[in-house]
This record gives sequence, structure tokens and C-alpha cells, in this order.
Amino acid sequence: MSENELFHRADGACAETQRLIATKAAAFAVKGRGRSETVAPFGVDPLSIAKRHVAEAQHHIAIQLVLVAKLDRHGHAKLAANARGLLVILESTLRLARQHLARVEDENDAGAYGPSFRPAA
Repeated sequence: MSENELFHRADGACAETQRLIATKAAAFAVKGRGRSETVAPFGVDPLSIAKRHVAEAQHHIAIQLVLVAKLDRHGHAKLAANARGLLVILESTLRLARQHLARVEDENDAGAYGPSFRPAA
């Protein structure tokens, strides 16, 4: 699979995730003071989502590094090799997430998401 295909697939997955999260957040309502208010459990704007994806990828890599070390230490060479293969994929995913975050930050700075998603000056 070419790098362009990977970017296309990653962008498609990110767009679908953003759509699903926005839909779920819009449907999530909490009763309060006699009225219903929509409450999002986390930021649903593109910038928050992209930042969360980078943080999650970093977390997965940290866990995988520990797992590889444990497998090596306990003599599970074949499993460690498989775990290293997965680590390469996770690192590639992190690179894509960081590139996507950079694009979203540029778009956010340009006002592509409207004033509601731009940080206060």
C-alpha cells in the first residue's frame, strides 16, 4: 500500500470517527434543573479529536514497548518479534496522527472550523 493510500485511509477513518463522535455527543443529553442540555463527554471539534488521537497513539506505543520488553525478558522470541511488528504499525499510525493534527491546526488557525473552535486570544 502506498503512502498516499495510507493517508487517504487515515483521513477517511478520522472523518468517520469525527462524524460518529459528533452524532453520539449530540444525542448524549443530561437532565438538569428541569431542562435537557446537551453535554459532550469530551471535545468533539476536529482539533480536540486530532489531539486525542495523537495522545492515544503515544499511549499505545508506550504499552507496546513494555510488552516487547517483557516478552524478550521471558524468552518469548517469536511473540516479541510479532509485538515489534505491531510496534512498527503503531509508530506509523502515530506519524499519521501527528501529520493530521498539523493539518487540523493549520485549518483551525485559518478559521476553517469557525470561531467556536478557535482558542481565545
